[in-house]
Amino acid sequence: MPLDTMLQTVREETAAEQLRADDLAGTVTALLGAGRDSGDAERELFGVLDGLALLRMRQHAIGVMRTYAFTDAVA
Repeated sequence: MPLDTMLQTVREETAAEQLRADDLAGTVTALLGAGRDSGDAERELFGVLDGLALLRMRQHAIGVMRTYAFTDAVA
């Protein structure tokens, strides 16, 4: 798969997971505000945040590979 395609795919996955994390954060906030147990929602949120961090690291790594591939092609 070309690096540009990989980078676009990871960006789309990252955006989708960010929306999911935002929704879960809202859920956790609402549960805490209502004085209810938010343990399951918090665990799910932290799982999504961990995955989001990995996606962002992957996005950065692909961007670096793409930069070096472009630099080598120009040289």
